[in-house]
Parts: sequence; structure tokens; C-alpha cells
Amino acid sequence: MTIYVLTISISTFLLYFETKLKDNPFLRNVLILFAILLPAIIAGGRANTIGTDIKSYAEPLQRFANLNSNFTDFINFQGILNNGQPFQRFEKGYVTLIYLSSRVTPKLWFNFFVTELIILVCVVLGMIKFSRIRNISLCIGIFIFFTFFYNMSFNLIRQSLAMFILFYGFSYLVKKEWIKYIITIFVASLFHSSAIIGCLFMFVYWLLYRNTKTQLYFKLNNDHVLSKQALLSLFLSLMVVIALFSPAIIKEILSSFNLSKYVSYLPSSIKGSWIELITRLPFFAILLVEWRNNSKNKLRYFYLVMTVLDICLSQLSGNDSAATVFGSRISWYTSVFYIYSMSDMLEAKKDTKTLVSKILLILYLCIYWYVFTVVLNYNETVPYIFNGFQY
Repeated sequence: MTIYVLTISISTFLLYFETKLKDNPFLRNVLILFAILLPAIIAGGRANTIGTDIKSYAEPLQRFANLNSNFTDFINFQGILNNGQPFQRFEKGYVTLIYLSSRVTPKLWFNFFVTELIILVCVVLGMIKFSRIRNISLCIGIFIFFTFFYNMSFNLIRQSLAMFILFYGFSYLVKKEWIKYIITIFVASLFHSSAIIGCLFMFVYWLLYRNTKTQLYFKLNNDHVLSKQALLSLFLSLMVVIALFSPAIIKEILSSFNLSKYVSYLPSSIKGSWIELITRLPFFAILLVEWRNNSKNKLRYFYLVMTVLDICLSQLSGNDSAATVFGSRISWYTSVFYIYSMSDMLEAKKDTKTLVSKILLILYLCIYWYVFTVVLNYNETVPYIFNGFQY
């Protein structure tokens, strides 16, 4: 546990100091580099028992890559790995990354290091890229990543790569660079096919902001006026709630778009999860508390829809064991938007209310990390075991 606390603290403070050095770009880049390298090295140095999915595919794929000197034969292999998993079920991007890592060294630690390095580069550079559009707090953003996603990335390796490649591409979405965002979705899908959910994010954003030159306003009374974006975000949120609690509707939609293979992510009936709901409510509460402070922030409507979508997706648990696992995992794609929404909306105004919101958020994140990562040991990453870079 101590190694995680030190890593999170050091990297967060490095990024904090980076934001204070406005006139020294070289030193800023050095701080960013170390903020990325430290947690990547810690991930690389972990034992092969840290993270549930390592034995499932990461280690078997590494061993198989070590035995192959011909990339074409490797990538086109139609057989079974030594743990019984069919090779072709794994996405081409991920197995290519494994193969390239094996050319540097056959050691598994390098595989872990490179994977986490890519994730951290996407997170940090994604936030820096977004900070040129919106004034955000890098410290809050990276702290949300560390407490919610860092340990999880030791386990859900392929999905974490896909999630944070999509995360990096958010700036393309905001700037309406549709082709670049579509390419981002494609690249992310090479690491986990579920990254196709990026198409939904693009559709929601397009629907909310497709015509920003013409603004429509709907007057409720003398004091309250709703914009077109406000009405659309409320309508989309309502549709999300209705659709996600009717799995049959979603399955029909997926089938009509020739996406039947994703039907397995949905349970036959929704049972819901109070734990998943409670863990997301603090973000929703902060979004509502800071809503007025962000009256000029057009992205608040997108954040609202993503938050409602995340809460609903987190409830995709049911009686089918496989669907329960996959259904709950898909919500992590929407959860990453808390990094953007919280770091953005909490920087809109410097007042006592916002300061209290920041303090409460940090306290909540610390409690969340301790309960789910340390006490309940989700993803099986505690205690940390150092492998000495021997595997």
C-alpha cells in the first residue's frame, strides 16, 4: 500500500509544480516526464500475481510472442494459447504491442511498463491538450485517475488502453475534428473492441452542439430560460435511463446496426448495484453544485449526459454471470469523463463553495481508493509485490 501512496503523491505534486512554472518550459517538461515515468516503472516492476487478468492473457501472450520470430506467423496464428485461450480472440493492436515488446526483451516487466506508459501518456497529454481549450486543474484530474483507474489498469489491461486512447481524443471531439476522433476510435478498438462506444460519445456531442451558430432559447417564465442544449441534454438523459433499463431495446438497436456481438455485454434483466450507484453520486452532486458557476461552460451539458449515462451503465448487472461482468465493465468508458468534468467545472470560480467541493472530492477519492483498492482489494493489486524486473 505504501508504494502506491508515495507514487500517487509524488506524481500529483510533480504535475502541481509543473503548472506553477509558466516561464520554464524545459523544467515543466522534465516534471511531466517524471510524473509519467514513476507510476509506469512501478507498474512494470510488479510481480505477475498483481492484477487478475495477467494470468488470463498478458503472460500467455508474452510467452507465445517470445517463441515467435516471424510477425506474420504470430499475428495469423489460429491455435490455442498454453492456458486454453484462443489466440484470435485478442485484438490485433494489443497482440502487436506484446510482440514488439518481446523484441526488446522477453521479460514480462517490460510489457507491463510499456502498457502503463501508453496509458499515462494518454492521460497526462490528453489533459494538457484539453487545458488549451478549457482552464482545468491537472492535479484534480490526475488524482481522479490514480484513485479510480491506476490500480484497475493493472488488471483490465486491454480495456484500459482502449479507454485512455479514447480519453486522449476528447479534444478532437470538442473541436469537432470528426475524422481525427473517428481515427481515435479505430485505434482504441485495436486494443479492445468495446471502444466502439466512442461512436455513441460522438453522436451525443454532435447532437448537442451540431449548430452552435443558431442558439434557441425556451422561456419557462420571467426568470427561467432553457437553452436548446439544456433541453437536449435533459432529453438525452431521459432516453438513456429508459433505454438502459430496457435491455431488449438496446439489443434490438445493436442487432439492427450489425453489432450483435456486443449483445453479450447486456444482461437479460437489470438487477442494479447500490455500490456502483453510491460511488458515482458524489460526482453527480458536485456537477449540480457547480452548475451555475459554469453557466458559460458549454461542455456542462455533455458532462451531464455522460454522468447520467455512467450511472445507468454501472447498473448493467443481472443474473447472467458473464453479462454482469461485461456490463459493469463497459461503464468505465463513461467514468473516465469525470477526470475532465471535475477538473474543468471546479476551476470555473474561486469561491468558498468551490473550495469546499474540492476538499470533499479529494476526501471522497481517498476513501474510495482505500476501501475498494486496499480493503476490498478490487483487481488484486494489494499488497504490492516487487519482481525485481526479473520476470
